[in-house]
Amino acid sequence: MLKIDKSKRIGEIGEAYVMLYLIKKGIKCRKVDLSFDLVTNNGKKIEVKTSKPRKYYKAKYKKEPNIYWGGSFYNSDTYYKKGLEERYCFDFLIFVCLNNDETFNKAYVIPRKEMIDNKRTSVYISKIPNNNNHWCETYREKWESIY
Repeated sequence: MLKIDKSKRIGEIGEAYVMLYLIKKGIKCRKVDLSFDLVTNNGKKIEVKTSKPRKYYKAKYKKEPNIYWGGSFYNSDTYYKKGLEERYCFDFLIFVCLNNDETFNKAYVIPRKEMIDNKRTSVYISKIPNNNNHWCETYREKWESIY
């Protein structure tokens, strides 16, 4: 039996969830092997990033760790390079947060323009409120922007 490494499996679970959700909403999509993961029948290019919860111990939260989901998706030199053609970039980043048992927890549908305007190359969602959560929460479950 051929095994998939853990990080690839987590990513594929996130992509499958996004595809299933969009199909339920009547939007067909297919997996592509480009600089983004999925393309919909209405031409939207989607990059999917998936994370399971992680623990972060901070001095003032010594007894109980901060739980967060997160990951980076491009190094800034590549992502913000002048002349980067739009056809190679995603239209939406969908950040899928899983539970420890790899079931769905929540998703954030973030437009590419938001990522570029704010020079964001990573997404971190924390259970403890912070500045990063503030901008992300405005995109929580905003699937209608893809329709």
